Amino acid sequence: MIRSMVVFLMVFCIAVSFAFEKYGFNGQEESGYGVWTSNPEDKALIATGSVVTTDKVGFSGGCFEFKYNLGSPDGGFAGFYIEFGSIDLSKYSQLVFWIKGDKKSGFSEKAVVNFSGGSQFINITPNWQKIVIGLKGFTKKNAGSEFSLTFESGWATEKKGTVYIDEVTLK
Repeated sequence: MIRSMVVFLMVFCIAVSFAFEKYGFNGQEESGYGVWTSNPEDKALIATGSVVTTDKVGFSGGCFEFKYNLGSPDGGFAGFYIEFGSIDLSKYSQLVFWIKGDKKSGFSEKAVVNFSGGSQFINITPNWQKIVIGLKGFTKKNAGSEFSLTFESGWATEKKGTVYIDEVTLK
């Protein structure tokens, strides 16, 4: 079962990667991925994303590059998400992914990971690091499984930056 989930996630990531490269990043909800801000009317809150192949954890494919700007005087949130659909999470104990911040453009040293009804702060460094989040206490059976990463102007250590995320898997 674990093997089939890993294969599913690999195929999903390839499909998302293809969609990014062919059509660009449009943030449409029906596509299974997107970026968002707490106030789409506030032009000082910016969230963009794309798949890039210049910096990644593995030997093939690419990673997700997320750029944000929390420069609004009113404050706010920015984030990105990947929608996995309905999955029986009782078969998995961990959400695992790799993340790093971009040294040149800057990045917040902390962010919130949201997944299937639970959330947790994580630390971000300028080097690739493996993040393992235990799923105990998260919504389990047949939950709508959305993975998201959120930055908020009140606690983000940098209001503008870029982070890279790769190899999001359930184990």
